[in-house]
Amino acid sequence: MDSTPPKIVSSMFYCVAVTVGTLCQAIWPDFSIYSIAASSVYSIPFWRHFIAWLGAVPATPGNFKKMLKKGSLAVIVGGIAEMYMQHKRKERIMLRDRKGFVRIAVEEGLDGGIIPVYHFGNTQVFDYWPQSLSSFARKNRVGLGFLVGRWGTPVPRKVPLYMVSGKPIPVPKVDKTDKELFNQTVDEIHAQVVQQLQDLYDKHKASYGWADRPLMIE
Repeated sequence: MDSTPPKIVSSMFYCVAVTVGTLCQAIWPDFSIYSIAASSVYSIPFWRHFIAWLGAVPATPGNFKKMLKKGSLAVIVGGIAEMYMQHKRKERIMLRDRKGFVRIAVEEGLDGGIIPVYHFGNTQVFDYWPQSLSSFARKNRVGLGFLVGRWGTPVPRKVPLYMVSGKPIPVPKVDKTDKELFNQTVDEIHAQVVQQLQDLYDKHKASYGWADRPLMIE
């Protein structure tokens, strides 16, 4: 088992294959990086096999904690909702009300902390539509729609991907029975994740050619 401190790699985009299969593992080769996926995807033929092949497990609190004991964990915080948030002139991510991953981190305590990560260009690989299915998909926890890439097919577009990562945010272990301290710690760490991600994007967007493309954290 990996002897390095466990951490959560908080990836702000929805392509698990890119996160776990290539870039994250290439940048942190000494870490065992695992992933979780919405439980509903395991009821979809073929897709469940693809997700399992990537090494992902259903996103339950138990699996979350189990994976952290084995190594580091890549979390796509925006989940299904973020798949429907593509925009022509700005980047949009779902994070402000997503505190579940921080709550579990505080329950467990992470010496390695939480590392915010952003992948520039990933939202250009595919279009995902129709967005009108967003409410139904979120309610049923399953992505419904079509991936549209090159030539109007599910073939991904060839675009450069630029991955940036922030500094580890330390996460102390706090007893849940002390509700006031626990909730305060969760709020403080979550606020750091949001701010660091915004700063990270603003710092690197010009290098990717997106100086005029803002990031909206919703």
